[in-house]
Amino acid sequence: MLIMLNDAILKDPNALMLLRFLAFSQHGEIREERTVDVRLRYPEVEETLALTPEAVLSTIEKLVHAGLLVKRPYSNELCCSRCGSMNIYMELFCIKCGSMNLDKNLLIRHYECGYIGAEHEFNRGDKYVCPKCLKPLKQIGVDYCKEGIAYECSDCGEKFLEPIEKWYCQDCKYTFETKEALLKNLFTYKLPSSVKVKVSAILFDMSPLVERFKQAGFNVEAPATIRGISGLTHYLDVLAVKKLDKGVKTVGVRLITSESEVSIHDVYSFYSEARDSKLSEAVVLALPKASKEVRVFTEAYGLKLIEVKDQNELIKKLDQVLEPKHLK
Repeated sequence: MLIMLNDAILKDPNALMLLRFLAFSQHGEIREERTVDVRLRYPEVEETLALTPEAVLSTIEKLVHAGLLVKRPYSNELCCSRCGSMNIYMELFCIKCGSMNLDKNLLIRHYECGYIGAEHEFNRGDKYVCPKCLKPLKQIGVDYCKEGIAYECSDCGEKFLEPIEKWYCQDCKYTFETKEALLKNLFTYKLPSSVKVKVSAILFDMSPLVERFKQAGFNVEAPATIRGISGLTHYLDVLAVKKLDKGVKTVGVRLITSESEVSIHDVYSFYSEARDSKLSEAVVLALPKASKEVRVFTEAYGLKLIEVKDQNELIKKLDQVLEPKHLK
């Protein structure tokens, strides 16, 4: 999938906030929810990013159009056939006279005489008695069983199993049948795994790390390129350089992202580039974590490995990147 972080998205603070939310959250998806006030809302996003439902939806549509989010239905609801509102409820009508004055009854069948009637016909205080043969019903499954549900019209007395179902819209006051209703899908919006990896790398905020290096007296470029002794140019997310009494210290930082865990292949490539660039120290930021092989490799070959699940964890681990020796 083509990653399109065009100018319209890069200049839209809501789009960038939403992408960061999805890239660094555990689930990486937004779910539409119907709320008590019968609107579609995005509660977690609205609360976390302090955005209105309208702003969230507008931003989501922009990201879907850019190919960054995948839109999939997860549920659906019926809507008013006239105005499209979800603010509707079902009404039940008598099949004979059309009245809504109905009672819903549990049906009881007496095994011995075969009589079937509403539960209230059998009630005699705290026990059941058959209204036809007047014999007591003591044990369900032996003397009687429950046959299901039936309706009875209090106006005309008609009894039936299935009433006429209609829907009433509280917004436009229209009554309609189920077959007329509109169907509205509810959607989830998700960053595909491959997109999430790339967006995480693009939007990962290195500024706390840059500021910490500057406070330690380094000259910092982020991002940066450095030419190796081979003549090749290598990319770094952060390059920090500091003059010392005995030479120059250069620290290179590379952010490596993965869907699950950073592999040895990517880390070995960076190790080769770090050696070619004669870095004093090479730092690997592994997002969201490093494989066991990477941990063994970085320990054996002198790379500093920092595993971070998100930007907040980077801030907590800055002291691991800038140890006291960097201040000298």
